[in-house]
Amino acid sequence: MSIDLSRFHQGFFDEVEEHIENIEALLLAIDVGQPENADFDGVFRAAHSIKGGSGTFGFVEMAKFTHVLESVLDKLRRGDFGLTFAMVDIFLRACDVLKAQLAAYRAGTGIEAVSPAESIAELEAVQAAPAAVGSAAILHTPAAQCFTLELTAAGDAEARAANYTALFGALAEMGPLTAPPGQSADASLWCFTLTADVSEASLRELLAFIVDDPADVRMSIAGAAVTADPPAVEAFGFFDAAPDETAPAPESFGFFEDAPGGPQTAPEAYGFFPDAAGAPGVVAAVGAAAPAAAKTAPPAAAAGKDADSTIRVSLGKIDGLINLVGEMVIAQSRLERISNDLDHAAFADLQATVAQMQHNMRDLQQGVMSIRMLPLRSVFDRFPRMVRELASKLGKSVRLATTGEETVLDKILIEQLADPLTHLIRNGIDHGIESPAARVAAGKPAEGSISLRAWHQGGEVMIEIGDDGGGLNREKILQKAAEKGLPCAADMPQRDVWQLIFAPGFSTAETVTDVSGRGVGMDVVMQNITRIGGRIDIDSHFGFGTRVTIRLPLTLAILDGLSVNVGGELYLIPLTNIIESLQPAPDAMRTIAGGGRIIHIRDEYFPIVALADVLPSRGTPPPRSGEGILVLLEAGNGRVALLVDELEGQHQVVIKSLETNFRHVPGIAGATVMGNGRVALILDVASFVRQAGARAAA
Repeated sequence: MSIDLSRFHQGFFDEVEEHIENIEALLLAIDVGQPENADFDGVFRAAHSIKGGSGTFGFVEMAKFTHVLESVLDKLRRGDFGLTFAMVDIFLRACDVLKAQLAAYRAGTGIEAVSPAESIAELEAVQAAPAAVGSAAILHTPAAQCFTLELTAAGDAEARAANYTALFGALAEMGPLTAPPGQSADASLWCFTLTADVSEASLRELLAFIVDDPADVRMSIAGAAVTADPPAVEAFGFFDAAPDETAPAPESFGFFEDAPGGPQTAPEAYGFFPDAAGAPGVVAAVGAAAPAAAKTAPPAAAAGKDADSTIRVSLGKIDGLINLVGEMVIAQSRLERISNDLDHAAFADLQATVAQMQHNMRDLQQGVMSIRMLPLRSVFDRFPRMVRELASKLGKSVRLATTGEETVLDKILIEQLADPLTHLIRNGIDHGIESPAARVAAGKPAEGSISLRAWHQGGEVMIEIGDDGGGLNREKILQKAAEKGLPCAADMPQRDVWQLIFAPGFSTAETVTDVSGRGVGMDVVMQNITRIGGRIDIDSHFGFGTRVTIRLPLTLAILDGLSVNVGGELYLIPLTNIIESLQPAPDAMRTIAGGGRIIHIRDEYFPIVALADVLPSRGTPPPRSGEGILVLLEAGNGRVALLVDELEGQHQVVIKSLETNFRHVPGIAGATVMGNGRVALILDVASFVRQAGARAAA
């Protein structure tokens, strides 16, 4: 009976993607000057897994290409030749080919459109003449181990025979392999002795393609640094040993020796998400003449204690679950309000039950929200290679240090972060970091530094991108702003001067390159961050460097907001956009040309927008001058004072899309249902800031 393997393709594609990411991370972190066996083993294991899986599922072109890559890696880890920086670049380009093949298989398009010929030629050149590929080749000496294996085979005789042949061939490629004399391929019990420079984890990964139940595999290690021919199977007492019921912990193979660990604090917003603000960072030295990188542990995708206890769930199912929990939260709030109106003495049990239900509902909401939270590692891991290649292209030496990769954030926000962070890091390398000669002349190390770190702060996630380059030039920025007709003054606060670089078309670059200088990018960064409810702050010191800090909400599904009343209507303002609220003095507000109004607060002028003038109300006239309450708001690089009738209170609400359920309404970012059943609209603060800016420009 034939088995339809297509239903397993999606899982295989996801695994291949993780293996490719693992290979890239290991190659970028490897110390070319002092490589270790574990460095080569990790890359080889990932390539071998891709080859084995692609062959099993019939992806022939990927299997052929990975076989060539695997052959080179095998010779490298056996010490046949040494590693060079140029070889690392060749292996990284091979990863690009694997990515292209994976994308073609996933999309179902013709794999023939992906040509690996150039990469294969580079890999074959490494095997044929490794000394000619780059320089400073570094040798390493592998250490083999002798494994004894016993497997319980599943399936009928024909299936067992086919699996036996495939397994025997795969194991034989690793090293010397022996089997008991007369062992039948279609037997239900197989025994092998293998001598190879591999780990137990990599063997179990290979056997997972053949054996369904891990409990059906018994494995023992006879010793390390084996150089002689492997002894006979019987020499290890293989058939007399009692079953080993607990396999050695992954730590015993050295996978996690350098991995960040230890207890982690949780942010206040949800109570149990890991906070990695102080976690050890990953440092990768990259560039044209970069020194050896700090040794780092394999990424989380490479190994983990809980790898076998995780499942993949589509984001659509998670969103559906979140929406359902949101409806339950609204219903629970209404039930609580109804129970509070009842007689406390007569309905004491009901009210106690409702209180317990409220507590459980809060825990359920937090638990469901945590499912959509992912560590920022998935974004951070893409930058070491980008920094390496861009620094090499610009002739600079740059070190990238990352911290807080385990800081969690809503998956939707993570997807929106990649482009802004990419542009900010590229800007830091191109505009910020000086050339090695210029740095030495300025008394700095020839190697520049880019830092990328993340941490939780209250209910927000903070992401900081810093460099030790030349910093921003205040006079040059003001001169450029004046040339472009932007509002600026010589005595502008430093914070406002730095915000000018986010203006559309703004650039201080003397020449236009394929990296930057066209004046596009920073304004898009601001728009993208503002669109997801974030803010950007810049701190820079000329000659010493620049630090860009991004503030983001933890999730877009739940909002902490302040409810305000305007003409009998209820609106919500996100707390992250609120600076403060105040009762204005009658003489504090001024009318300017064109009919607009401003208020002077602490040496700063805020344009006033009366919410009743721009959004629907129940007919109550807007407050007169000196009446009402002003809520000072900030979004992007602008500020505005919003005039409302009164403040109602602070709430945590579930956000509903207004466009999905109704249509787009200017000034409105979404809606929510309050505990009393009323619908409250959530304000789009950025639109009010833009409105005030356009009015001032006019």
